Amino acid sequence: MFQVQEALQRVQAAAKEDAKGDPAAHAALLKEISELRDAVESPDERLMRMRFHQNENLCIRVLIEYGVLQAIASKNGQEVSAAQLAKETGADELLIIRCMRLVTFTKVAEETGHARYASNETTKMITTRGGIGGELLHTDLGWGVGSKLIEMIRKKQFCQFPDEPGQVGPFEFAYGKSLFEYMQQNQEQKRAFDDYMAFRRSASESQWFETYPVAQEIGELKGARIYYMRTILHSWSDKKSEAILSQIAKAMGPSYSRLLIDDYVLPDTGADRHSAGMDFIQLMLAQGIERTSSQWTSLLEAVGLEIVKIWRAEIGIDCVIEANLKS
Repeated sequence: MFQVQEALQRVQAAAKEDAKGDPAAHAALLKEISELRDAVESPDERLMRMRFHQNENLCIRVLIEYGVLQAIASKNGQEVSAAQLAKETGADELLIIRCMRLVTFTKVAEETGHARYASNETTKMITTRGGIGGELLHTDLGWGVGSKLIEMIRKKQFCQFPDEPGQVGPFEFAYGKSLFEYMQQNQEQKRAFDDYMAFRRSASESQWFETYPVAQEIGELKGARIYYMRTILHSWSDKKSEAILSQIAKAMGPSYSRLLIDDYVLPDTGADRHSAGMDFIQLMLAQGIERTSSQWTSLLEAVGLEIVKIWRAEIGIDCVIEANLKS
């Protein structure tokens, strides 16, 4: 009980800081809320919650496929019944009710009465083109890969980085081709992927030129050259990333060139669900990796580069890695 009370006090303290409008304080509040839940949950409750997450995601995907969540969002907060939604979308009324139990529990929409619902801000977001694209990518493609992982392991074919002839990564094992080869033949998934990538890097998120002080660090240097890479290397193994970076290093001048890598940098310990999840998605879909600061250091040093500084956004794991040639 003392552990719970202590965690609750930390939540209350973090909430006061969050009220000041600091994005970093908001991230800290979410972390303390998560730790409060961890202090309250028993092991069996924690395991049950983890096992049921897939059901929540699947219900969301089903309702998006029928257009039910889109129909709820179109009402702009006005109440709508399951019967009316069934009439508008062709989905079975009972199926809507059963799926909406989990969807409203997760607050993706609101339950306003028996078999009656209304949209909230999350409903609006998830039914944008980018929000729907994310559901198609993570559920349709991600689950297809996940369902084959154990088979791949048991056949002794599991490979994180298929750099050698005859090796395949999890996505290619599941679908017979790489992610981008697959998308060339599946325009729905390609559109979903493009929409989701644009959605994730929305204007509301920190931009690289806000994280990295361009005017201060570069603007006054005559003839300065910047080599800029944005979320490229996380899709490639170290071996292939070294091949890419070595070509850039050859082109860089020893006294004036800088390489800016706009990418995720995971903590070496204590990664949160989002950052750890992003790394696992790279493993499943692209045979890539979200690197920690020490992994970035090793990768860059292998091609004669060194990190000058890792510029971090106020929240999250978005960073700009500044590197130059080793002196």
